[in-house]
Amino acid sequence: QYPDYAAWQRQWLSGERLQTQADYWRETLAGAPARLALPTDRPRPAEQSFAGANVPVVIDAELTRDLKRLSRQHGTTLFMTVLTA
Repeated sequence: QYPDYAAWQRQWLSGERLQTQADYWRETLAGAPARLALPTDRPRPAEQSFAGANVPVVIDAELTRDLKRLSRQHGTTLFMTVLTA
């Protein structure tokens, strides 16, 4: 179970091992840009905001049936199928 793994990892990654790992990543990432310069459709705001948005999508009944059938064929949920699309 994940809680057991997380507890093991927390115990394993402590003391000298934690310091060794932290030093490795500080050295490896030294000089990396603080912010990725990714192409976007609008400039970054001066102050970062974590406000999200949503986009409503309407899928008609026939397409929904087809997507559910496709999901069953592949052993996935409808959510996973639509997210993949």
